[in-house]
Amino acid sequence: EKAALVLQYHAEELISDAVFSIGFYSLQGQLLAHCASRAARRPYRQLQGDGCVRCVIPCVPFAPGTYLLNIKAEADEALADGVRDAFRLDVLSGSASGGGPPAASSSGALLLPHEWS
Repeated sequence: EKAALVLQYHAEELISDAVFSIGFYSLQGQLLAHCASRAARRPYRQLQGDGCVRCVIPCVPFAPGTYLLNIKAEADEALADGVRDAFRLDVLSGSASGGGPPAASSSGALLLPHEWS
């Protein structure tokens, strides 16, 4: 399913070249996926005051289980703020293809859409 994550910010001073990122982690602390505005070539050139940024993920292919999200913001390539375990994501049974039996937990953390021929 599609997911939209909205991060709110407050910048008292003008911030140039801000970068926002979200890391998806297993409960054991293993990084599973990372979304960064820099990688998406979405620069936030100048931010000031209150606002929000939005990260839309077309498909979140995680196997059933619990995951933790870390968020961080950088300004001029330096850490401006970060929150470890900011969110908890509980994924219910399902499959990456939208049908069929639930994925087994032993099949890995990511359910990648795929076809065989």
